[in-house]
This record gives sequence, structure tokens and C-alpha cells, in this order.
Amino acid sequence: MPVIVADGSANVLPTLTVLAEWNGTSLTSGYVYIDGQYRGRTGSTFTVAMGTHTVFVDNVCWGIGNFAGYRYTFQYWENNSTANPRTVTVVEDTTIKTYFYGKYCPGDIDGSGAVDSVDLGKLGSAYGSRPGDSNWNSAADLNGSGAVNSADLGILGANYGKVYPDP
Repeated sequence: MPVIVADGSANVLPTLTVLAEWNGTSLTSGYVYIDGQYRGRTGSTFTVAMGTHTVFVDNVCWGIGNFAGYRYTFQYWENNSTANPRTVTVVEDTTIKTYFYGKYCPGDIDGSGAVDSVDLGKLGSAYGSRPGDSNWNSAADLNGSGAVNSADLGILGANYGKVYPDP
């Protein structure tokens, strides 16, 4: 999209697309931060200035739709780096990709394999938050709605006491 600058000329800014994948499936529920600011979800394209940017994808996100209940954990970027955040230099339209590991375990916020009081505490600490809030915890957004609220508490409550062993 052209941006009109002070002298009246058009300046086209490059875009940065951040993709995420688990087992061949695109994930659109991961939260993306560029230069410390929440910008949107994985699978999205963002307009950025030319130059070097710091990109962070939340380490945990939850599946939505047909993948509800799956907890996805950051594994690595397409260049095999496990550094998160990572630095990306953008001089033209650029796409980067991250890979996640998925496990079915609705309500397991801390990734321990059990839904317990620790998970309830983490949800309580994040209750009422949205991306960008100081108490935001993407792992507590159990339904991937973009807010930690009563729906997430309901998911945790329905699964409280369950244990999900690794496959």
C-alpha cells in the first residue's frame, strides 16, 4: 500500500508475513509481536518500514475450530533457529515461518500434562487480559479468542483433574 510522504510522493512500504505450521497444518492462532508491539496473528501480513525488526511469536497458542483443545508450543523457525524473538531484515516483501509442536490437552496452561491448581492460578493471573496487556498470557487464552475470560475458565473447569500423557 502506498504511503504519501511530506513531498507528495508515494512511498511503498514492504510487508512481513509471519506463518506458523504444525504437522503440515497452518496455524492462525499464534500472537505476533514486531518490535515489541502486538501486531496480530500468525498467518497475517504486516506493513513494516524497511530495516531490521525483532519478531516474537508467543511460545504457546491454542487451536481453534476443528483443532480446539490442542496446545501448540513454539519449536523453531524455518532457518532452524530456536531463538524467539528473532531478528529479520526487511528490504522487500518478506515471509518467515515458524513450526510448532501440538498436543491435545485442553486446560493445561503450564504444559505439565495435567490440568491442576497451577493452571487455575495462571488463568486467574491473566483473567480479563488481551494481547499487549501486562498480565497477558497467551497460554491462558484456551479458546484462542484473544481474551482471557469466563469461556477459558469454563474450559479449564471442564478438564480440571485430567492428565494428558505424552504420546
